[in-house]
Amino acid sequence: IEIFSKQDYDWDEFRWTCSNHLIIPTIYLKFKTYDLLSHLPEEIVNHFKEIYEINRDRNEQILLQMKEITVALNRAGISPIFLKGTGNLIDGVYPDLGERIIGDIDILVPEADYFKSVELVREIGYLNHWEKPRNPEKLVHYPRLYKYNVPADLEIHRIPTEIKDLKYLNSEMIFGQKTEVASLPGCFIPDVEHRIIHNFVHSQLTNS
Repeated sequence: IEIFSKQDYDWDEFRWTCSNHLIIPTIYLKFKTYDLLSHLPEEIVNHFKEIYEINRDRNEQILLQMKEITVALNRAGISPIFLKGTGNLIDGVYPDLGERIIGDIDILVPEADYFKSVELVREIGYLNHWEKPRNPEKLVHYPRLYKYNVPADLEIHRIPTEIKDLKYLNSEMIFGQKTEVASLPGCFIPDVEHRIIHNFVHSQLTNS
């Protein structure tokens, strides 16, 4: 409150920082919870609220996508494991559905079902960003698949991390301790320890 009360406080920098780190919905919700929104300019509050509401609606649509993908794969006996943001979203980690900004949907499938899974999601409307991916059998995940009229692209992983990082987290570890999601039978997420490790590997080792 003391910092925000300064006449020369840089609100553009504040807004840019929150946006750059994808935490506008989180900041809005936390400031609302602790009755701090009155210390922000009305323009900032309205902007943050709008972003939060858009993100909440988007996440509701992403949950529907996840259900559709799970059903399509389950029919062929494949149980996807949702990784990273979508795994946490469906597990109810966030107090509010609109808190976490989701980039895309990441799923891990057994390597033997890798290409089969790609074909199954194609049957429900997902398309390649590239016509003929080069050496997809050597990639961490199949090149992004997209579908019209849904918010998130899909990445189907044959392994959870880059090869150099498999010593920290690999498919055998994840499948060995996977957790079924009560709200969506046939859908799984990594256990909490593996999600924490994956968070670190993805943000610090993969993306520096």
